[in-house]
Amino acid sequence: MTILIETAQLLKDKLALEYDTVTIERLTIGVFFTGVKLSNGAGGISYTPVKDIPQAVCCPSSAGRIFDPFSINGMRVADVLTGLTSM
Repeated sequence: MTILIETAQLLKDKLALEYDTVTIERLTIGVFFTGVKLSNGAGGISYTPVKDIPQAVCCPSSAGRIFDPFSINGMRVADVLTGLTSM
């Protein structure tokens, strides 16, 4: 869980004064990737290199505990990052 906390802190530091106002404009979740665009124009993508991680599975048991991707658009980044440690 440490990497999630560190990542959330890095994003909070990077957004600085915008942290409490930036929202998620668009989120796309695929089987092995996630893409995000923030309301300030920043964006990014992450992926799971499945050929390098043989134990990677399509639908882990933790998947049911994440935010509903259809309702995450428009959420504040600060609220989504709080959810990282709620598992």
